[in-house]
Amino acid sequence: KKMKKFIFAMFVAVATAVGFTSCAEDEAIGLSDLLGKTFACTEDNNGQPFEYSISFNDDTTHSFTTSLGEEGVYAVSNNTVTLTFPAPIDAVGVSVLEGDGSSKLIWSELNCVLKKK
Repeated sequence: KKMKKFIFAMFVAVATAVGFTSCAEDEAIGLSDLLGKTFACTEDNNGQPFEYSISFNDDTTHSFTTSLGEEGVYAVSNNTVTLTFPAPIDAVGVSVLEGDGSSKLIWSELNCVLKKK
């Protein structure tokens, strides 16, 4: 009987984990969450004032503009947003942001969480 209870407990644990995983996938950031939207950060992860925003343009080239006047293009894949900044001719700047649900982007390079406005 103990073995049956153990197997049942393991089955429940696996089923619960699968349920949470599928819910998390539903909340992944996607292209539709970005098109025509602006995400902004008003403080860094240490609580210090820090203002920065990214506006994802609703266009076929998937361009973006930042609050500092930077422009570039973006791509969305596997809950990550990759920003490509035109840089000097010899290099291209690339930054990767992680989706946190459908309304937040974590940018570890800037030490902030950008929230949908």
